[in-house]
Amino acid sequence: MRRLFVGLAVVLATVALTAAPAAAHADLDRTEPPGGAVLETAPAKLDVLFTGDVEIPDDSISVYDADAQPVAVGRAQQLDGRKDAVTASVPEMGDGTYVVTWRVLSADSHPIHGAFTFIVGAGTPADAGAVAAGSGPTAAANPQALAQQLLEADAGDSDVGIVFGAVRFASYASLIVFLGGAAFLLTLWPQGGSVRAARRIMGGAWAIAIVMSAAGIAMQGVYGGGRPLGDLFDWSVIEGVLDTRFGQAWLARLVLLVVAGPLLVWALRSHRAKHGGLALLAVIGGAIAATGGIAGHPSTNSPAALAVGIDAAHFAAVSIWLGGLVLLCLVVLRRDDANVAGEVVPRFSKLAFASVAVVALTGTVQGWWQVRTLDALADSTYGRLLITKLALVAGILVLAGFSRGWVRSRAQASVPALVAAGPGAMTASTPEIRRLRRSVAGEVVIAIAVLAVTAVLVNTVPARTAIAGSDSVDARDAFTGRFDTELHTAQVRIDVGADPARVGPNEIHIYTLTHGGEADDVEELRARISLSANSLGPLEVPLQRVGPGHFAAYAYQIPLPGMWLLEVTVRTSDIDQSNATTPMQIRP
Repeated sequence: MRRLFVGLAVVLATVALTAAPAAAHADLDRTEPPGGAVLETAPAKLDVLFTGDVEIPDDSISVYDADAQPVAVGRAQQLDGRKDAVTASVPEMGDGTYVVTWRVLSADSHPIHGAFTFIVGAGTPADAGAVAAGSGPTAAANPQALAQQLLEADAGDSDVGIVFGAVRFASYASLIVFLGGAAFLLTLWPQGGSVRAARRIMGGAWAIAIVMSAAGIAMQGVYGGGRPLGDLFDWSVIEGVLDTRFGQAWLARLVLLVVAGPLLVWALRSHRAKHGGLALLAVIGGAIAATGGIAGHPSTNSPAALAVGIDAAHFAAVSIWLGGLVLLCLVVLRRDDANVAGEVVPRFSKLAFASVAVVALTGTVQGWWQVRTLDALADSTYGRLLITKLALVAGILVLAGFSRGWVRSRAQASVPALVAAGPGAMTASTPEIRRLRRSVAGEVVIAIAVLAVTAVLVNTVPARTAIAGSDSVDARDAFTGRFDTELHTAQVRIDVGADPARVGPNEIHIYTLTHGGEADDVEELRARISLSANSLGPLEVPLQRVGPGHFAAYAYQIPLPGMWLLEVTVRTSDIDQSNATTPMQIRP
């Protein structure tokens, strides 16, 4: 067992020292030309700049005219070698209104996308207040409405998100069983390698982990690029993923798994784990555990190397704990063998206790990194998912406490005595073992729920980023001449736009969408603004429903400059209602 922990320590230290840093979850900083700009001549290129590093999928920047017809543009690439800026050349364009949609991958592998408009030629667009009967603003009359329509069309297939979530769940579950089961067999029960049930579980987990690692690379391609499931096997899409941090990390995981399976079989059959095989497997297992952090949120923390190392330690400890539970429940305790249970269970109890301590310590650090404040914990989707996960883990610990009590009171006293009494005594101990098996099975069931929540959590914007998202609005406003932000409640995502975000008449658009990006036609939406510096408000924003999940106020007068507070109230049913607020900078 000491070799196992030495090997893990070596690989985790290596990861902590060598992991490359990545910028935090990116958000839009500004565009060139600015959104809503009126230009005398057409631009030669389009620039989209972000608050953090991004990676560029195919079709990252698209341009459409006022009739929603695509305009040919050059291939998107980094602007002057900057990782936080994307550019694309455009052909000569005639006078008119144009909509630009963009899609990139943030450093933590999350896709982000948006749109902006600009006008080429003298004059102004048609009256933005014109509304076609029964259909909301026309494309020509309201370029923002056209931008939103194109943005929704670019949101991707909702089925892709569901399938990708299932792939992540299967990947995490199989990795945990394989890594934790390997540690269990090599350190606690080497004889288990010859047990058919154990071999089947380990072989199945290894095969699923390999398949899910490959599937995850393909799924990231269609998910990040907003493509349909039909493009899953498009090699150009997969090739694009392999150029990203996510693709390289998951490919490394795939290769390490291919090596780890035969090596584990060799170590168990040859009984040479004590002569270096165990340490080598520990190094490979630690490297596999690190791939998730390299591809996801931890790589965006600072210092990134330490964050990735802590995440790897967390996943390794979870694997040793929960993977061991699976073999304990499905193999050791199902054999109703008091001799084996009396030998293995006390050993696993000590190892699991140490693993839980590591999980608690590393999980606390990770939670602080991704949340930072109680407001972020309570008011963000990430925070609420984290609370759910913690509640489920608490349930596992309650059952684990029962199991540990069994170990103390039975395994060290009753089981040895019964085993010594002869074959009949083994039968007498069976009810005790079965009670323990039910408790451990309960732990495994709750652990499955924890993994399901985790599969969603890793693809959710961190709480600190979601809450701080409005903080970056001020910087964007200085360049775009408008206010844009995205809010979240438990039920819906709310996209808010105010143009030109200055004193006087403003055009305000509010869209309600599902968290997957599809339009969500809610029952009712209200908005109010207030300016605490002048004790003004709240003032009702006279919104009208102009389309499914689309509310607007045209030529709404905002009387004073300053940092206004916008409050949006959404009613999704007769009894379900939620609020979201954001600061909104209004310039003179």
